[in-house]
Amino acid sequence: MPGPITQDVAVPGLVVGTYTEPEGSRSEGLYTCSFDPASGRLGMRGTVPVFPNPSFVAVHPRNGCVYAVNEKGSFEGRAGGGVTALRLDPVNGALVVINAVGSGGEDPCFISIEATGRHALVAHYISGSVAMLPIRPDGTIGEPSDVVAHSGSSVHPQRQDKPYAHCIVPDPTNAWALSCDLGTDTIMVYRMDLAAGRLEEHAEVTVPAGSGPRHLAFHPRRPIAYVACELRSTLLAMAFDPATGILEVVQEIGMLPKGFAGESTAADVHVTPDGRFVYASNRGHDSLACFQVGGDGLLVLRHHSDSGGATPRGFVIDPTGRYLVCANQDSDAITAFHVDASTGTLTRTGDDLAVPMPVCPRFV
Repeated sequence: MPGPITQDVAVPGLVVGTYTEPEGSRSEGLYTCSFDPASGRLGMRGTVPVFPNPSFVAVHPRNGCVYAVNEKGSFEGRAGGGVTALRLDPVNGALVVINAVGSGGEDPCFISIEATGRHALVAHYISGSVAMLPIRPDGTIGEPSDVVAHSGSSVHPQRQDKPYAHCIVPDPTNAWALSCDLGTDTIMVYRMDLAAGRLEEHAEVTVPAGSGPRHLAFHPRRPIAYVACELRSTLLAMAFDPATGILEVVQEIGMLPKGFAGESTAADVHVTPDGRFVYASNRGHDSLACFQVGGDGLLVLRHHSDSGGATPRGFVIDPTGRYLVCANQDSDAITAFHVDASTGTLTRTGDDLAVPMPVCPRFV
């Protein structure tokens, strides 16, 4: 059994989750990349093969471990997907698998870690459920301590016939966990019982019908969350009361240019560390939309930048706010951008990196 991990890890680099399936994907698993914070240059370090569809990843805030979902309907001979824990070498940035468990549902598509680092939160797309899993002092992950199934449906006959949980994120106070359910047009709010490892159902917040809420990001200083809605290609600004755990829609704004008539769906959303800009990815229009945050937390669409490839899935902003790295899934590449701190304009660094079927880049 690996020993306790106590050190802080600061290796400039990226870990990139990918799809190893369907058949024809050239991905070998997780990819580790170097990152130069002075220039934004990317370089390939290596791969971690063996386990299937490590699509979405989360980096532990302190222990140097990385946690990847295994987005499958069955995993290691049992029903449901999995979560794999990996240890990061603080010297060379290599990742080594330390253990894997069942996630508690089918097709886990999102993972986050609450602020104490003692629990991972997982959303299951096909099962329409969310789970809490313990993280042990040595970095290994345990079987789910709680699994909660969503219920309901909404107006889209194919995409909203049942629950499709797409993310689960702890709030900045670490008291609540919020889950976007694309299938039911709701955001489920749970009170986190960290002592018992439980998710206590607290509130069900409805968003405009047919929106398909997918991903959620909190503003770093204001009590407001931004929700990327996949089906309507909109962003919602939602006021959040950390005392009560209640959300309220205060703005709905389109993510696509006026007059765009093609097919496109929203994917990811992130806020810059200084809270001045919100970015969201459009799959189909293949762009990154930049929104400026007003003094009231509401958004103004400023411009669109070409994502640098096809089907921009997940993306990440580096901790300094100077760079953004986007995973262009159907172009088999990640693309780096410099972020203009004054205008939010994205400029490609010219340093793309070949990564098969990339889904989720994360800085480590």
